[in-house]
Amino acid sequence: MKEDPPDPTARRALWHDLRGVLAAAHANVEFIGAAAIPEELRPVLEEIEHELRLVSDVIAQLGARDASRTVDVDLRALLWFAARSGARTRIDPTARPFLVHGRASDVAALVDAIVAAVAPGAVGTLDTEQATCTVHGLDGDAAHAAVAAAKAVGLGANVKGDALILKNLREPGAKRSE
Repeated sequence: MKEDPPDPTARRALWHDLRGVLAAAHANVEFIGAAAIPEELRPVLEEIEHELRLVSDVIAQLGARDASRTVDVDLRALLWFAARSGARTRIDPTARPFLVHGRASDVAALVDAIVAAVAPGAVGTLDTEQATCTVHGLDGDAAHAAVAAAKAVGLGANVKGDALILKNLREPGAKRSE
């Protein structure tokens, strides 16, 4: 049986429906979070929220084409895409999101610089905290190129050993250390 070529209108409707389902899932997580649930379940709820954010940003990037648009995107989603394309990066879908805000082309340049800086034989991994993201497994010299790319999207950045340390200066509580 021969399939018809994908209809762009139907594809847009599908993505719209998926985003609606994810928005409902986010709302359900927030509802449960506001309820009186046992304290030991809160970390699980937080992990679910982080996974949903990752999936939402991956879906948003699938339809994104305009490099000049401004994006607010979880860096984990972009590094997930890079890994799916063969880059030696790995992310934890349950980890805290690390939001990056800037022109899509500048954010893409940051991801390219991170991927290019992964040391030979290593896998770049991400650790995220409140307003900080650390990418481990990088070649220190090559990681310095990622510092400039990070600053182009308004992040604080420095290199320490095999790690690129990014600070989201827009997050509450973030301190400028450079």
